[in-house]
Amino acid sequence: MPNSDTPELDSLLERKIKQLREFRQKQEGVWVIVSGAYLVSRSLIVALAKDGLLSPISAHRLMMWQTINGYLVESFFLLIDRRTGRRLCG
Repeated sequence: MPNSDTPELDSLLERKIKQLREFRQKQEGVWVIVSGAYLVSRSLIVALAKDGLLSPISAHRLMMWQTINGYLVESFFLLIDRRTGRRLCG
């Protein structure tokens, strides 16, 4: 790794990327299902966002779905992190 002003943060980032790659490799089926679900939900959100005729209520719903989608992805990453952490500690 090149010299950095933030070696601790860089190290954390590298560890997280390694964990995600390991999970993806070992749990390919789960990764494919979650990836497909994310792509479908994201595509629906983008398609709705392109509709210029959204009412204020529909626009608010769209923002809520974007937020929910973000929470679901973050939750998935946290589950991977916990599972990997348990494996390392156990």
